[in-house]
Amino acid sequence: MAKLIGFRKTKSEATNILDVVEKSYLNRTQYGEFNTVEEVDGLVNVLKGLPQTLDVQERIAGLENKKLQISAKLGDLLMEKGVFDTDLNEALTNATKNNLSNPKQIIGSYAAIYGDAAERYETEVFSKIFKRYGTANTIPQEVLDYRKQLNDKAKLYGSVFNSYNFIDPDTNEIGMLNPEGFGIVVDTNPATGRISRMELVPSGEIKRDAYMRTDTPLQMIPGAPAKKIPTWIRTFDGGMSDFGKPIRSAVLGEFIYSGVDTAGKKDDLGGLGLGQLKIQKEEEGILRRLGRIPVPKWFGWEERMFGREPELTVDTMRNDGVNLKNFQFDSTDVPDGSVLQMGGRLFYSTDKKDEVFEIGGKDKNETLRRYLQSVGKDPNSANVPYFVDRNYFAAPDGSSRIKGTIDDKFFNPPAPSIPPAIESPRAPVEISPEPVVEEPAGFFAQRTNRLNVPEESRETIGGLPSASDIVEKGKSFFRKFVPTLPQ
Repeated sequence: MAKLIGFRKTKSEATNILDVVEKSYLNRTQYGEFNTVEEVDGLVNVLKGLPQTLDVQERIAGLENKKLQISAKLGDLLMEKGVFDTDLNEALTNATKNNLSNPKQIIGSYAAIYGDAAERYETEVFSKIFKRYGTANTIPQEVLDYRKQLNDKAKLYGSVFNSYNFIDPDTNEIGMLNPEGFGIVVDTNPATGRISRMELVPSGEIKRDAYMRTDTPLQMIPGAPAKKIPTWIRTFDGGMSDFGKPIRSAVLGEFIYSGVDTAGKKDDLGGLGLGQLKIQKEEEGILRRLGRIPVPKWFGWEERMFGREPELTVDTMRNDGVNLKNFQFDSTDVPDGSVLQMGGRLFYSTDKKDEVFEIGGKDKNETLRRYLQSVGKDPNSANVPYFVDRNYFAAPDGSSRIKGTIDDKFFNPPAPSIPPAIESPRAPVEISPEPVVEEPAGFFAQRTNRLNVPEESRETIGGLPSASDIVEKGKSFFRKFVPTLPQ
């Protein structure tokens, strides 16, 4: 009979049986070993279906420890990547700030920075990860993909930069044969019009829920016959058109852009662009119809727009495109009510001044989606982060902008503890003199129920810089940063 009851065998025999159960389960996993917490949970659930002997309970306890080890390992890997990515973005920010008057030099610096970053990540970061955690099969895919992203970015910026060293024989312009395949993606703060970030992106990869192409392309080499690259600006809700279509608007410096994605054949677009953002004059388009379109007053458009003579400047923008030297760059000028990203960490800047919450929880993207819905924002359009660096999180008074964390507890707060009721004093009761029959004390009479409570130098373009100069300058940006994250 004892042989039929497998878990009443000796400890070594029971251990062998549990080993067989575990190996059989691992044969069904992707790599034949535990790589994720979910895989460990799968075996725990199998073991919970067995008779709960001491051997089974010990094996389950060991697997719970394994889950903690895997979680710590994944956290280490993502932290390595996150710190590296934070340093990289700070280098890109400095390259933009120091070369704003020369977009070609920005592109060249980016190429050098990404190339240097790809080499450093391979030799200084990824090799350590590989040695510490073993084969690539045990390393999260996003950590592996990051190597490819760095190399792809270096090649992209390098090829575009090199294209501006040659002349198109058909147009006699400097630059790539077809700039339509790319876009300069620009983040601005609608309240100030300042640029906070720029990036060169293949046109097919631009997030069109958040960005829209403008009718003012970017001048790559101002004052020279050079190919311009399409400019895309992050948009916001600009109200509704006369024909009932949502208007998308953007602000660059003191200029307002507006457009709609779709329109009927008979719809009066006015100054609105169809499928693109059109730069607006005061006497046309959205500005001509300010009285009929709800415009957020806090943007301060009225004060900025109606006190100047914009016609010449607007016409210049339309004819010549965007010259970056006319605009301000500030990487920390990000609008309130926005999703922020630094390295692998996500944040949300509320509408309250200098109030930022970090996004946490088991699935940060899901936590962010739920939070955006709770504050009445569309996750599809709002969930495109503004990339920030460490400097952003220091408020003007020196305090930290980070005020807390939004995680699973935010949506399911723990129930408040209820203190035991305190009985009010009772009046004395007169006891009857009748005899009381004593019953024999038994198990239930002696039992006491207890509640178990656990304890608890800007470059000008007079002479075009050489590629080698820009490469060396770009590399120097990236080598200056110390990986220290705010707590």
